[in-house]
Amino acid sequence: METGILHLHGKAGRAIEPNGWSLIELIVVLVILGILAAAVGVTTSDSDTTDGVQAEVLRTHIRYAQSMAMKNGETWGISMSASSYFVFSGTMGNRETVPGTEADIISVSSITNPITVYYDEYGRPFQDLALSSPYSSTNFSVGSYQITLTQETGYVQ
Repeated sequence: METGILHLHGKAGRAIEPNGWSLIELIVVLVILGILAAAVGVTTSDSDTTDGVQAEVLRTHIRYAQSMAMKNGETWGISMSASSYFVFSGTMGNRETVPGTEADIISVSSITNPITVYYDEYGRPFQDLALSSPYSSTNFSVGSYQITLTQETGYVQ
């Protein structure tokens, strides 16, 4: 009488019961998964990721300087060089430590077209401390990540 279990017959007519995966099959699956994991890991480089993070942090610090100018009703700004930047209140001599950092000068990999921005009490961006030369829209970048400062509003994208 048949019990419903599949019986395979090997050499000499002995029944072979299916017992799961063989060692060879498991090794092949693990090798394929390892190759796929390695291929996925290679798609992003560390420097590109670092530049992206640094660009986003710089955007946040620009917004911080603008919001502090509006909150305190005084001039705040941010000054950049090719490899660092700092936030200041009043004049550039009054460097401020931004939340989340311990230093008043923040280093970055590289800033292309670095600028200095002064914000008035309304959050509008200016090129000078006298607040007489408003910024037109301007672009600068950290690595390959472009940052745009919009005229009048100071919106950072």
